[in-house]
Amino acid sequence: MKKFSYRFEAMLNYREHRVEEARLALAEAQQDLQKQEKHLSRLEQEKADMRREVGNYLRQGDHDGIWLAQQGQRYLAKLEKQLTLQRSITEQARVVYAKRQEALRLADQEKSILEEHKDHRHQAWARDLRKWEMDQLDEAAGSRFYQQTRAAQAESGENDL
Repeated sequence: MKKFSYRFEAMLNYREHRVEEARLALAEAQQDLQKQEKHLSRLEQEKADMRREVGNYLRQGDHDGIWLAQQGQRYLAKLEKQLTLQRSITEQARVVYAKRQEALRLADQEKSILEEHKDHRHQAWARDLRKWEMDQLDEAAGSRFYQQTRAAQAESGENDL
């Protein structure tokens, strides 16, 4: 009996390749998401720091303090625009990450289905192989019994003469 071969092996290899691609895409999305979240966090921290500075300038009460507070307010407005944009970018990165997670899950599920099919086919092949081997043994035993019987008959036939 010939050795086991899975006729969908090329498809299984393709599915494995897709899983690996999906893993790499997810890793890239995760890195991008972490980068965007870190940038957002840095901007939020910068905004909090600037608010404290503006408050300190206002407490000074002199002309320079008021001017610096006005400049700080302008900078805070600019920071708020950057924060709004960065929140949007970060949310988009989250969406991409979630989509790539789902793509990996689906690719892995498709690969698992084929692997399971391959396992079932291999088990069926192993059963057929065992049956074939048993048939071969039975045939060999029957042939040997027939030869021994014929030899015993031939020997007893010679003794009768």
